Order: sequence, then C-alpha cells, then structure tokens
Amino acid sequence: MSRIFISYSRKDIAIARRLAGELRKAGFDVWWDISGLKGGDAWVRVIPAAIDSSQFFVILLTKASVESQWVEKEYVRALARRMKIIPLLLEPCDVPFALANINYLDFSANDDETNLKNLLESLETGIVPPPATPKRDWKRLIWIGAAGILGIVLFVSILRACVVLSPPTPTATIEVSSTPTQTATVTSTVTLAPTETPTPTFTATSTPTVTSTSTRSPTPTPTVETSPRVEMCVQPEIGSLWVRTGPGRTFETYPRALSGGDCLIFSARDESGGWLMIGPRQPNRNYADFEYGWVAANFLENPNQIPLPVATPVPTATRTPLPTFTPTFTATLTFTPTPTDTRVPTATDAPVTP
Repeated sequence: MSRIFISYSRKDIAIARRLAGELRKAGFDVWWDISGLKGGDAWVRVIPAAIDSSQFFVILLTKASVESQWVEKEYVRALARRMKIIPLLLEPCDVPFALANINYLDFSANDDETNLKNLLESLETGIVPPPATPKRDWKRLIWIGAAGILGIVLFVSILRACVVLSPPTPTATIEVSSTPTQTATVTSTVTLAPTETPTPTFTATSTPTVTSTSTRSPTPTPTVETSPRVEMCVQPEIGSLWVRTGPGRTFETYPRALSGGDCLIFSARDESGGWLMIGPRQPNRNYADFEYGWVAANFLENPNQIPLPVATPVPTATRTPLPTFTPTFTATLTFTPTPTDTRVPTATDAPVTP
C-alpha cells in the first residue's frame, strides 16, 4: 500500500481532513500530523521520518501555507529525498520558487468529484497533467485592442497640439567684451655715486616629489547561477554554525552564526565537496547578510542528495600605490653690478707771483 504525506497549514485543517478521508477510501495509507502524531512525539524527528517513509508528497497550496515556515521545511525535505511531489492549488497564491517547475493540480474550481479524479489518476500513473489553458474571448480581445489604438491616436493628437501652442524658449546670448590692459612705465634716475647695488635674479628650479596615494579596486564577488538552487537546513542538534568568507577554516567568520534548524538556499560547492556556498537572493531576507558565505557540508541535513556545481572563490583585490608628482620651486640669487658714473676734474692755470 502506497503512503501519502499531506503537507498543509493549520488554517486549512478542514480541507486536509476531508482530503485524507477521501484518499483512505481510495485505498491509500495517509499520514498527516493530526492522525500521525501521538502524545510525547518530537516533531523534529517524527515528521522527517514520516516524509522519508512515504512514496507521495501532497502539498496544499494556499496563501497561509506558502507563508508557513514548517510547510517550507517539509517540502524542502521532500525535494532532498527526490520524492514524487503533487501540489494542489486551492486558491490563487504565489507558488514557492522551489516548486515552480512542478505541475500542480488546480483545485480552485471547487469541483470535488473532478479534483479527486485527477488526483487519483496522478497517484496511479505518477504523472501530474499541466493545468488547463482557459479559452480566450476573441471578441473581447478585439474590442480591447481597438480601444487601445484609439487611445494612442488621441494621445498623439493632444501631444502635437501642445507642441504647437507652446511658446518658443528664449535663447540666452552671452556677449564677451575685452578690456584693454594698462602698461605701467617705470623711469629710473641714475645717481652719480660710486656705489654698487646688487640686483637679485630669481631662477626657478623644479624638484619632483613623489607622493604615494592608494586606490582600492572593489572586491569582485563570485556570482554563481546554478540549476537547481537547493535549500538545505542546519542539523537541529547543532547549537550554532559559523559562516566563513571562503571554503575553509582559515577564512574569516561572519559577525553572527546560523542556528540549528535554519534553512537556506545553496547554489555551489568547492572542489572537495566539503564546503557549500550560500546562494544569492535568499527568499528569507533574515539570511540576506549570509549570501556568498561558506559553511561546512557535514553540519547540514542530506548535503549530498542533489549535486551542486563547483565554484572557485575570487581573490580579494589589493591596494596599488599610484605615484603623484608635486613640483617644488627653489629660488637662487644672482648679483649683477650696477654701473657708476665717475667725473674727472679739469686742470686750471695758477697765478704767477712777480
């Protein structure tokens, strides 16, 4: 007898109870928490064991179940065990990313007889048919298209009218006037004295000084888009699990650690397979700061069930000094003597005494 595990939210317990009764009437062994759990049972041990011993995993998709963390743990366990999963869409809601590539049975039409018939056929054949494509109302589509074209024509006409009626934008003209430069004339007066006045002459000498500045290139982040992206959980008995910046214990740890039972999306592994990389775009944003971090695989539940591609860590960029030249000017004094004017006395005749 095939066993069926039903995963649901407690807000949908009435639907789950009715479905379990119908499947038992059809001859299946049904396990769900109301009938499967007994007093004193530990959920973290009994429910995973029930999933492992079942051949089919039926999940009720509602707005409440896609937000339930416990339902998420259950279908992640079923994916890791590669079970036959049959989603039942009871109401319009966002299908979880991990189940997006699995056909679901649309139970939102409230046709219980047809819904049960389709589910039993899927359980017997192991094939879930794709959801039916609704018929298109061609007349309605034609009217919608015509209304859209008419709206575009009216919008273009109004836009043209606005362009014609808009006044031209004045253009600013910049006039540049030139002002004559005044030249000062300096008149020097020469004093007839035997003096020398040193005139300093400045000579500029440039001495380059090297000042080192550092620029830091951004650290490239390893981006690994994998298929599939696997969600795995930390073993419940682990108190805390440190996340490291690379695949090895020599790498630095993140400021905070993971706890037992935390479930994250993993997208890659190292060459040895002993370390797994936490993938980007975590559905639970509480784990967003762990993205691209590495954890040891032996602390996770069933880390080798689904193979992951190998990712090579990208080394951190180093600082490269760039030389900067700063000219320094040194003044040198050169003395130039100033010419002097020397007068020669004229000889005169002296009087003669008789």
